[in-house]
Amino acid sequence: MGITLESQKGKISLDIGYGGFLMLRKKVAELCSPEFGRHYDTIDKAPFIFGREEYFEKFDAKTEELLKRKAVNPKVVDFCLQSDCEGKIHYGACKEIYKHVKDYDDDVCYGYAGDLDCTMFKDFKNLLKECIDNKCDLIWW
Repeated sequence: MGITLESQKGKISLDIGYGGFLMLRKKVAELCSPEFGRHYDTIDKAPFIFGREEYFEKFDAKTEELLKRKAVNPKVVDFCLQSDCEGKIHYGACKEIYKHVKDYDDDVCYGYAGDLDCTMFKDFKNLLKECIDNKCDLIWW
């Protein structure tokens, strides 16, 4: 069980695991704003029980400070901080993200290990481009 990312038009969809989605969003955060990328990279370091609430209060305060200083676009933050289980960004957010990631590529498999047709970053860029070209939302569940 994982996450499916899809353009609202439904022409392109990507299947990835929760770990792959976290890695993908960390890369997006880093490419869109190196400062936010360093901050977002700590999101999975929160304690599980004791101190969790305080950790996220500080995390949220830092996020707000970065937004206030315009160190990161709110559309990027929205993509990165929505639930893994269900989310959506409008094509304007896809456009904002795409302008920062369009020239990037890597050989990291963001999909399932061992999958011969593993989701790569270029696949994510194609999905963003489809959403932009068709002025439709990017959705995931």
